Amino acid sequence: MTEGRRRIAIIGGGIAGLTAGYYLNRKHEVVLFERSGRIGGNAYSHRTPKGEVLDIAVAAFGKAGYTNFYSLLDELEIPTASMQNSYMSFHDLDSRQGLYLTLSPRAALFQGRKLLRPANLESLARFFVGLQRARHRLSRGALKGVTLGRCLEELPEFSGDAKLIFLSALCLLSSMEVRELLASPAEFFLNKLKTHHDVLSPKAVYSVRCVRDGTRRYVNALAARYRRKIRLDARIRTLERGAAGPVVVMEDGSRDRFDAVVLACNPDQALALLASPTPLESELLGKWAYKDGRVVVHRDHGAF
Repeated sequence: MTEGRRRIAIIGGGIAGLTAGYYLNRKHEVVLFERSGRIGGNAYSHRTPKGEVLDIAVAAFGKAGYTNFYSLLDELEIPTASMQNSYMSFHDLDSRQGLYLTLSPRAALFQGRKLLRPANLESLARFFVGLQRARHRLSRGALKGVTLGRCLEELPEFSGDAKLIFLSALCLLSSMEVRELLASPAEFFLNKLKTHHDVLSPKAVYSVRCVRDGTRRYVNALAARYRRKIRLDARIRTLERGAAGPVVVMEDGSRDRFDAVVLACNPDQALALLASPTPLESELLGKWAYKDGRVVVHRDHGAF
């Protein structure tokens, strides 16, 4: 092997693993292990029987909060498109109450006057006023030790649909449930919105964009240069620390030695793979908790 060139295992074929492979493959020999039968992880494009491409989970990105991602798309020469044919649904999954916001003329026509109902316009106005007041409190340092739930209770503008819009956006940005949001520090989420400042803003019209032809396009582009080194349906039993370097042990007993390993899987999965985790690894990786989330399939074709 060329001097300085290392053999590196990447465990996990989601975007983290694919991006690691994309850059490391330039100077090193990489082997990517993916337990499922496809690459991409949450970045998954599904083709319907009618030939339409639908992105699952990861579909749109605001330019303000994802500068590195857009730089990567530029490097891969992958174009993006506006979200004019999309809509946002802000609904309570239990009560099924809420509202839709859309830029699509067809969807706006279908919804008719519902979009312009005084109650909806009032909710949007209260939302922006409440958000401005919350940001003002943040800038004055008045949210130290204050939970998001308490913060919202002290801002009367955040009630009804205005509160629903705010919490829906934060759930999307953090992958957390509402009860977890309300018990967490208000500072964290308001600072997060300072970074993703184009999501809950009129700037979303031009700043939040999607990848043309779906996320599958950048998934395939990232993997193109080392696709032959990707092992799908890989069943890894454990990861050992060998004297000459880490060893990947498969469920069939086969062993493969590497110079380094990149764990691009969930922390709980990484901890389960380590044959002899150190106390620090157990502490850090064991802190993460994962749970199943509810999914609602939208079947209102008139909204598209």
